[in-house]
Amino acid sequence: MLSIDLVTAKAEFSKVGSVSSFIKRGQEINMVKSTSLPIGILNQIEVEPTQLQLHDGDFIIMITDGILESAENLMIKEEWIIKLLKNNLIDDPNSLAQYILQKAQQNSNNNDDMTVLVIRVDKC
Repeated sequence: MLSIDLVTAKAEFSKVGSVSSFIKRGQEINMVKSTSLPIGILNQIEVEPTQLQLHDGDFIIMITDGILESAENLMIKEEWIIKLLKNNLIDDPNSLAQYILQKAQQNSNNNDDMTVLVIRVDKC
């Protein structure tokens, strides 16, 4: 889950065993990881939110595990997403989401769902 304060431009990620999210700021890519196990593994979960300050032009990229798992031959699955984000100049959220989805579909033979959400931050 992601909550953004529209006044302060602070983002709060509450991730429960989910796939990492990414913040793209120019060529810099930051990863927001889950600090807890997935729901259903434990009887009680503790969510530790991660807070980040957003800036004009930042992209927030959230993906499902089907996107990440499409890189079947990599040990560290996030590497291909980071490389993909660093090596492109796409500045439209819809086009970037389509690009990531297309690359994942080219990589994969699995039938897992694939969803990409891209948000661009403007006027912080």
